[in-house]
Amino acid sequence: MIKGTLYVEDNFLNNKIFCEKQNIKSYYKFSKYINIKKAFNKYNFKLDTQDITRESDADFVIYLDYLKRPTGKKNYLIVREPPVILPKNHDINILNYFDKAFTWNDDLVNGKNIIKFQNGSYDFEKVKLKNKKNQKGYCLVCSNKKSNKKNENYTLLFNIIDFFENKELLFHLYGYGFEKRSYKSRHIEFLFNRLHFPRPKNNFKNYKGKIENKREIASRYKFQFAIENSRNIKGYISEKIFDSFFSNNIPLYSGASNISNYIPNETFININQFNNIESLISYTENLSDSDIAKIKKAQIDFFNSESIKNFDTFFNSERITKHIMQDF
Repeated sequence: MIKGTLYVEDNFLNNKIFCEKQNIKSYYKFSKYINIKKAFNKYNFKLDTQDITRESDADFVIYLDYLKRPTGKKNYLIVREPPVILPKNHDINILNYFDKAFTWNDDLVNGKNIIKFQNGSYDFEKVKLKNKKNQKGYCLVCSNKKSNKKNENYTLLFNIIDFFENKELLFHLYGYGFEKRSYKSRHIEFLFNRLHFPRPKNNFKNYKGKIENKREIASRYKFQFAIENSRNIKGYISEKIFDSFFSNNIPLYSGASNISNYIPNETFININQFNNIESLISYTENLSDSDIAKIKKAQIDFFNSESIKNFDTFFNSERITKHIMQDF
């Protein structure tokens, strides 16, 4: 038997990342890891977290994001976070530490040791679309973060929030941490987070707090802002736009510069095609019922097309297992 280690964060130790109950609770986002483990089992490969099979005892180690220098006999990396969150994930010198790296970053994929992998992938057999009637207004679900790094998209988030603060349009903000202010400077954030300085409050009139079931809540709204943490990064398509699809509303998207290579333009509204937020909202407010129906029809057509496989959890997880087993 060939033994493998999946190197995970502490809260997923003891094989919790392969737990079906945890998977259901988390909108099946762990299906890809569960499927990787099952696929390996069929070929007598055993995969466990690092507390069960130590890196030093494993024949291969799969790391989720670059958090440490690899130490296994054979080493693989699954890239999740964008450069604005984890720059080392996208440093070609770092990626070359690994036998193979699996990334969504189209600028780095070479088909040899850097393999295309869509981390934002979904168990379409289990996730069902919402079908709410009488949807109204706009919503934004995100965490309160800021950054001064290149290609950050948090500035756009706060521009959207500020825009609606001065309007009478129906807009609700949900997410973690908006009770208090955040700052672009990591030095200022250090003072608040590590030294426990009192953090000034936010008083956003549209903030409605944290939510557990974001797709259920978002399904009440006609439009949902789908803003990636990074913009203009080729191939970076996270759960943001799919959360909107699953909620059966219209995504107002900003992120990957080549998103139309993966998702048809007819299924969403691209914020980057507008000069400012005011012109975007003027456009959405003037959409007719037939315009909305046409966009939703395009979404259904996309989900029934061959192109959806790029985001299918089984397609992506089998790509990983195939490439790793080839090395043995």
